[in-house]
Amino acid sequence: MNEAADVPRITRETIKPQIEVSYGEKTWRPEQTVIDIIQNPLDAHTSVYEKELLGLVGIHEYKPGDTNQQATIALLNDVKYADPENKNAAYVALQQVSDELPSQEMLEEQLDEITYVLPTVQVKVTDGERTQMVPYEDVIHLSADWNIVGFRVSDIGSGFASELLGIMGGSTKGQSASKRGGLGEGLKMSITHLMRSGADVRLLSRNNDELWIARPKVDEKKDVSFSVIKRREPEETETGLIVDVDLSSSIVDPDVKETVSTALDTR
Repeated sequence: MNEAADVPRITRETIKPQIEVSYGEKTWRPEQTVIDIIQNPLDAHTSVYEKELLGLVGIHEYKPGDTNQQATIALLNDVKYADPENKNAAYVALQQVSDELPSQEMLEEQLDEITYVLPTVQVKVTDGERTQMVPYEDVIHLSADWNIVGFRVSDIGSGFASELLGIMGGSTKGQSASKRGGLGEGLKMSITHLMRSGADVRLLSRNNDELWIARPKVDEKKDVSFSVIKRREPEETETGLIVDVDLSSSIVDPDVKETVSTALDTR
């Protein structure tokens, strides 16, 4: 019997992180919410970039907390970006790291093909009659009639298991000097802050073989939980995370809406 065929393709569950909606209320501010939600995809893209660098010298098991790997990444960045003298010195040091090192000329060509890709940030705007999502970089061209009422951040990282929503101190960042945070706490404080403000929040993550969507909610005891819908993916697909924040409701705290909008408004 095919065991995979016995597993439902779509499942639903409720995940409880054991926190109240007041979590972080005394310390967390709207600006921190915007920063943290954008910072997580930045960290995810850093991981993608570092994996590509390490692959050039034959390292395929990525360990963000490994100091030797971080030192190797620093040397590869020197070969990529430094002045000629320091490029040469970094290449000599790399010869002690890997037996699979190509020639310096070839390595530099391979490094030129690797770029750090920024996450995608879209802003939800309305003029009172029409509502649309526009790229963050296009906000500056909008007239004053368009007001910001939400935003969406997406990345091409590895996504993360939905179970981490229920774990305080759970994250996929590891102990890396190149990544901020790592406890999963900032995301949860950002979500509780937005929920207290009346915003609507949605998380979507695609892992190698699974897609899940989560919406936070608050029960009568003020405890936070996530309603999660999972769908098994038949084949390995592109991975990543999307965080969608909607501030368009009339119940959203006007001060929070103004602060978040100002943080995203480049006009």
